[in-house]
Amino acid sequence: MYDDSYLIGRIKEGNYVAYNLLIKRYNKYVWSILYQILKNREEVEEAYQDTFMKVYRSLEQYNDQSKFSSWLYKIAYNTGLDYAKKRKIRTIDIDNAYAVGEEAKVIDVMERNSVRKQLEMYLEKIPADEATILKLFYFQEMSVKEVAEILEMTETNVKTKLFRSRKKLAELIAKNNDELLISYNDGRA
Repeated sequence: MYDDSYLIGRIKEGNYVAYNLLIKRYNKYVWSILYQILKNREEVEEAYQDTFMKVYRSLEQYNDQSKFSSWLYKIAYNTGLDYAKKRKIRTIDIDNAYAVGEEAKVIDVMERNSVRKQLEMYLEKIPADEATILKLFYFQEMSVKEVAEILEMTETNVKTKLFRSRKKLAELIAKNNDELLISYNDGRA
């Protein structure tokens, strides 16, 4: 299988087969990003096509210094937000925030789903920009550097916002005496 940089090089040379391979590689990834934002199949289909058109038109500006998937995520995320603004969506949910491995036990899956649903409820109560940073870092498991690239912030700013957002979220949880969330620890701090 060809790596992203090889395919991108071929696409820049006009190879449409390479472009189709790249789309095939990332189609589920882009679809899930857009669906998390839009929650509407028809809009997701439009935004999906728009995203890959933007990728194709912008490929010359892609810089190999960053991961292609982060660059693509940023384009898909911004395209989804553009479509959402048309509908005036104010918040973004994350479906399937946790991937469940084959070795996961049913009870663990149920607990994670319950925790995720509760976290989503609390995330809707904090400002959207703070919720987005937490979702990218924890649910999408992106690094601080990747979050900074996507949101066009410095890494220091992302770390500061992560700290403040976590604190705000923890205060909300504590205020509501939500014991399930207070006792739950996913290992990322």
